Amino acid sequence: MILTIDIGGSALKYALFEGELPEMKGELTLGERGAENLIKKICEVYDICSEAGRIKAIAIDSAGLIDSNKGQIISAANLGIDEPLPLCDIIGEKYGLPVYIANDVNAAAIGEMAYGAARENVNYVFVAFGTGVGGAAVVGRRLYEGKRGLAGEIGHFITHPNGLPCPCGRKGCFERYASVPALVAKAAEHDPSVTNGRELFDRYYAGDENIVKAVDEWMDEIVLGLVSITHLLDPGAIVLGGGIMNEKFLVPEIEKRLRAAVMKEYSNICVRGAELGNAAALYGMLFRANLRLKEGKNR
Repeated sequence: MILTIDIGGSALKYALFEGELPEMKGELTLGERGAENLIKKICEVYDICSEAGRIKAIAIDSAGLIDSNKGQIISAANLGIDEPLPLCDIIGEKYGLPVYIANDVNAAAIGEMAYGAARENVNYVFVAFGTGVGGAAVVGRRLYEGKRGLAGEIGHFITHPNGLPCPCGRKGCFERYASVPALVAKAAEHDPSVTNGRELFDRYYAGDENIVKAVDEWMDEIVLGLVSITHLLDPGAIVLGGGIMNEKFLVPEIEKRLRAAVMKEYSNICVRGAELGNAAALYGMLFRANLRLKEGKNR
């Protein structure tokens, strides 16, 4: 069995796989921040799952900067980790098992490639819209990770030189204009009473002109970033993830606008919505672990 763990800012989701279907899955509240607490929670998950059968590998994904080759979290602000944490070595030595780690968006991209919306694509790009904007590129059905496993920071493309300040320390990053908080902020410019996405879309469907305008402007910001991705990588498809993309009109409308915005040679670009939802990263880590085990790699 392979244990997969998805580390979020406030909870850990997990699944124990026998083959390609989960035998069991659940969630634990993360509680306190910091490396020590994170390790403790991972061990709690292992103890729960080990009762169901023998675990042969552990595969973990996490937000933040991840060096998958060295098996460490470089930094993850939302977890209270600001210096390298060799998580694979720590957990691997404790249980005597191979331990694999990847960035959460990279893991979700692998999941959609192996089991979801990009099953038929050799090359594709995954872009997730939430509190920020994350991304990953799959080339030849392998994740493109870059020199240190840090490739795919699509949210930090500069789309507005000298634009809004970003927590990364720069200005004008894509995610400052295309994230869910950016949409809510844009809607609030038109109507300060709007404070969350659910209220926003309720009013959008009711025909509120100010909100319709805000969503329209936000989609244009998304397309602005996707144009550069399309021209740079010429992907077979772009898959859009994040809960907000469950609004049915968004994906086809973004595809329509993107096809009109790119050079004509790229106008057949395909845009799809993600299929696996919150389980994408868990399935992605399953696929990654099986691949690494076949290659005889311990991380």
